[in-house]
Amino acid sequence: MSTPLLLRPHYVPKPWGGRRLETVLGRTGLPDGPVGESWEVGAIEEWDGVVEGGPHDGLTLGDVWGGAFPLLVKVLDAREDLSIQVHPDGRDGIPAKEEAWIALGDGGAVAVGTVEGDALPAPGAWIDRLDLRTLAAASGERAPSLIHVPPGTVHAILAGALVWEVQTPVAVTWRLDDHGRVGLDGRPRDLHLETARSLLARGSEPAGLVSADGRRLAGRRLALEAHPPGDWEAAGGHLVLFAPEGGSLEVAGRSPFAVPPGRTVVLPPQVRVARSSGWMFAASPAQVDGGA
Repeated sequence: MSTPLLLRPHYVPKPWGGRRLETVLGRTGLPDGPVGESWEVGAIEEWDGVVEGGPHDGLTLGDVWGGAFPLLVKVLDAREDLSIQVHPDGRDGIPAKEEAWIALGDGGAVAVGTVEGDALPAPGAWIDRLDLRTLAAASGERAPSLIHVPPGTVHAILAGALVWEVQTPVAVTWRLDDHGRVGLDGRPRDLHLETARSLLARGSEPAGLVSADGRRLAGRRLALEAHPPGDWEAAGGHLVLFAPEGGSLEVAGRSPFAVPPGRTVVLPPQVRVARSSGWMFAASPAQVDGGA
C-alpha cells in the first residue's frame, strides 16, 4: 500500500445515538433515527471497510492490507448515556481489548474506574463507583481530552460526548448496566454480569502514560497523538489520521492527498508531512509482551 486510503463509513443505529455525525461532522447518507457509531477503519470478521476512491476503490481494507488490520477506529455520538461496560483482558479465552478516546466537541463526560470486591453495584449505582471526567475539544494550543481505557476498566461514555475512538480489533464488550433501557427492537438489551465477574475481580490493567501537555498517550497495545494546527512530520509508524477540519498529506512520489474534514484516513509508510489548519489526531498499534 503506497497511497492513503479513505474508507466508506459504516453507520450503526444505537438507542443512545444522535445526529451529530450529520449536523457537526457534515456526514451524509446516514440511516434514519438515532445513529451512535460511525465505523471508520477496520478489517475484522464483523466488518471489513471498503475503500472509497483512488487506485484501490471498491476493495476491502483486508484485501489491500493483506489480512486483519491492527486497529478498529470509530466516531461515537452519545445523545444519551451509553451502558456501563468492561472489555476483556485476554485471560478468558478472548483477546484483550484496549481503547482510547479523543474528544471532538465540548460537553459530555466519561466515567472510568474499577469496581472491586464480591458485591457488585446495584442497577443504577455503577456510575457512583467511577470517576467522572468532563470532555473538552482542542482549543488554540490546548489539547483535547484524551482518555485511556485499558482492558478490565469499567467505563461509560455519557450523554453529550462526541469522540474519536481507537481500539484494538476485538468486537467484544460486556455490558454491566444499561440504565433499564430497551434496544431499537423494543426489548431489554442483554447484560453480561456473570461473564465479566472474574475479570472484575482481577481489576484493570495499569493506565497508559499521557504526556504532560496532554498530546500523547502510550498504551500497551496502541498509541495516540494530538497535533496542533500547522505542518507535522508524519513519518514514524502511524497508521490512521483524523483531521476534523480536513487537511493534506505529502506522500513520497505522489501528488498531495486531500484529507476530507471529519474523516479518518489510513496512512501508508510513504507519508512525510501532514498539514491542517486545525488539530490532527493520529494512532498506531503498539507491541505487547506475551501477546495479551
